[in-house]
Amino acid sequence: MNDLHKENNPIIPLANSMHLANFDRASVTDQPATLNEASRGLALVVDDSVTNRIVLEALLDQEGYKVISAEDGAQAVQMYVEHQPDIVFMDVMMPKMDGYEATQRIKELADMRFVPIIFLTALTADEALTKCIEAGGDDFLSKPYKQSVLRIKMIALERIRNLTRTAAMQHHKITEQHMSMLREQEVAEHIYNAAVTSDNVGLNYIRSLLRSVSTFSGDMLLSAYHPAGRLHILLGDFTGHGLTSSIGALPAADVFHTMTVKGYSAPEILAAINQKLHRLLPADMFMAGCLVVVEEDMKTVAIWNAAMPDVLLIDGKTREVKARVTSVNLPLGIVADTDYHQTVMRFDLTPGDRILMCSDGVTEARNAAQECFGEQRLMQSVSAGSDSFASVIAVLDAFCTGVNLSDDLSLVEISCQQGMLENVYLETANQRAQPMVMQDKRGWSWALDLKGSSLRYLNPVPLAISQLLEIEGISAHQQTLFVILTELYSNALEHGVLKMDSRLKSSADGFSQYYAEREAKLKKLEDGFIHFEIELVPLENGQVGNDKLVVRIKDSGVGFDFTHWIDAPPNNALGLSGRGIMLLHSLCQSVRYIGKGNQVEIIYALKDDLSD
Repeated sequence: MNDLHKENNPIIPLANSMHLANFDRASVTDQPATLNEASRGLALVVDDSVTNRIVLEALLDQEGYKVISAEDGAQAVQMYVEHQPDIVFMDVMMPKMDGYEATQRIKELADMRFVPIIFLTALTADEALTKCIEAGGDDFLSKPYKQSVLRIKMIALERIRNLTRTAAMQHHKITEQHMSMLREQEVAEHIYNAAVTSDNVGLNYIRSLLRSVSTFSGDMLLSAYHPAGRLHILLGDFTGHGLTSSIGALPAADVFHTMTVKGYSAPEILAAINQKLHRLLPADMFMAGCLVVVEEDMKTVAIWNAAMPDVLLIDGKTREVKARVTSVNLPLGIVADTDYHQTVMRFDLTPGDRILMCSDGVTEARNAAQECFGEQRLMQSVSAGSDSFASVIAVLDAFCTGVNLSDDLSLVEISCQQGMLENVYLETANQRAQPMVMQDKRGWSWALDLKGSSLRYLNPVPLAISQLLEIEGISAHQQTLFVILTELYSNALEHGVLKMDSRLKSSADGFSQYYAEREAKLKKLEDGFIHFEIELVPLENGQVGNDKLVVRIKDSGVGFDFTHWIDAPPNNALGLSGRGIMLLHSLCQSVRYIGKGNQVEIIYALKDDLSD
């Protein structure tokens, strides 16, 4: 039974009754009405009393609303689904479905869309009013209706509705932007991984832990095989964290991989990365880093440290730290030009030795008491167990329990085991980018003249290799050609221009003295020359893969007695010196010295089958 008595209804003019009776409900579309000058929206009146509906419809019409109505709660739910009204006036007591249930269903259907529901009631008991609010009602309109009260309530609820819808639209835009940002991050992460980490090699001998504060890390780990048979590993730590700090990894990785594969030395690679970062990055952004080079004989390691925590060389048997490499370089990217030739630390290696390096995210990690992990704890954790790498991680995790990362952290262990350099040729073939193919190889030649002080810093071998890789079919020979060209150029520079005696290398101790003297003489070099020439000689039948490379090199030196070395016994009983000449004879089809020995010409056959 309806709780509104007819005697309480105000008398409405006949004209209004006729207007309501003639209202064309079919003209209301199934889309929500928009607020404009002609209409404030679409209102749904739900009441089982015809008189009550007519009265309220008239009042709402005067306030600028289009009105539709329903006789009970079930019909109200259906009308809401079909017409999506902007505001609902809901009676409480109705047959089939009361106002409480109808309100709950409409609120569920509205979901995130705010639709004000005003209960029409003469009830005054607190329990009944509380039940209306719990059902989802937003306000009450007491019977009999007063137009002034109705107007005030509509204005207040419209303000809330409009604010809610504005917030909903903003939330929708933010959600779309967030999804777009996530998609962009996915694409960027794919590109980052493809450009930075996909070409890494030797991973069976490198264990790493890289934890980032966000999706992108400011720390990066790079590894690549050098054509001479060495393994280069670079750990970098850019300023800050996140996408901004990771941007610098792209040019750094490109320089590292490209120059390593082409055969540039570690100091040249570091200098090139430094120059590129200095040119590209803002003044407050740079990269700390350490570069480890495991030499091809697996007996020596060279380490450069630029503003990173100490690099630890751990004995493979005793697990004791037998060397610490402290930073002696500025971070890369701060100054334009840096010479890395003099800042290297070299150590002897024995099978099983391990090299441990980390970013400052490890040493500066904090616990709940805001204490730093520090290098002392790092050193203690290295010797805390039989597995140094796992031990450091365990101690670090225990130390940082319950604390979120404040900086990216990286921990890397290189296991110097026999076999880590056995597949260098296969790996370098896989890590190379596809070369530009020079289709017409006929008459191809390349030459370079180095004079005076340019001999101090310019290494023509990587330049020559880069040119050769543009020729189809050359890439399979890259490692052998690198060894040949390096040997030819080293002999011309050291024994020809610098007039160094190879007999100084007759003992192991002599090697260090030899290269120290080499660097000293290079610094003072002002004159001399080396002429470098490479020519591709195709066979007359034009068969691809059976051509020959002719390499000629001439230096300004006085020459040497090359017959002394050529006539040496096959087992090379002449000691450690002179091995380069024997190596050339073993790799080349022919080796010919001209004049006094300061000119040499070699012929290398580009066979399809390298095993021949």
